Amino acid sequence: MADIKQELDRIKGRISDANFLANKGLSNEVGIHVFKYEPQYELIVRDYIERLVNTPSDDYRVIERDMYKIMLEILEEKRVLGTVPSLEEKKGKDYLLAQLQKIATQEAFLAKMKYEPHERGDVLFLNGYRQSVSFYEVAQDAR
Repeated sequence: MADIKQELDRIKGRISDANFLANKGLSNEVGIHVFKYEPQYELIVRDYIERLVNTPSDDYRVIERDMYKIMLEILEEKRVLGTVPSLEEKKGKDYLLAQLQKIATQEAFLAKMKYEPHERGDVLFLNGYRQSVSFYEVAQDAR
């Protein structure tokens, strides 16, 4: 437990780093920091991210986008979220997966992730990846 908390504390240092925020030393690439953790720490990580998002900082501004929630929003807007279980039951997992991939496209995700205004020091946190991928994998694994 102490290890995960120490790892999480390093995130704040990383996103506060002036070089990271300015994308310096990255061969003109966008600064990316991947934080990988075990599923049993999910609630601890969520709590930490929520605190980062809600704690003002002069160095950075955390913009959070939850991939799983975005996927659910997309499916809800297309009015298919409630039909997913019955669609799977009637047409099968292959059909469901094909339909989900047509509806929840990369473009649809990107449109939901947009925000304005962009400010110096913005740090985009993408989370919920594990849950959204699991949603698709369940359909694929059943094939």
